[in-house]
Amino acid sequence: MPSCPHCHTNGVGHWRKWFSGPGFPAACRHCGGLSYVPVGRSADILLLATLCLLGSGLLAALLDSGWPLLLGLLAGLATYIRRWQRSELIVTDQASTQKTQGRHAIINAIALLLASLFS
Repeated sequence: MPSCPHCHTNGVGHWRKWFSGPGFPAACRHCGGLSYVPVGRSADILLLATLCLLGSGLLAALLDSGWPLLLGLLAGLATYIRRWQRSELIVTDQASTQKTQGRHAIINAIALLLASLFS
């Protein structure tokens, strides 16, 4: 279990850490402190795993074999899991979370309005 940046105990679950963000932080089971993985870090992890999969797919197509794709899938998955385990949590509070959720609500309303206008 990942350690909480507030109380430094293993109180944040792996799934909560993986799905955390500034608008939806992970809460510690022991102290209730809020924390999240920065959006840039989670995007880097996803990009690296995707590039690994795409590179192995290209190699599989060039070699006309499925083995590079299978090995690339396993390497991408291992990279993805390992990077998420090693990523650090950033401390946040309830006020910052509510502010971020408010911004997301406004952006979603604008996107919904634009989608309804152009469809």
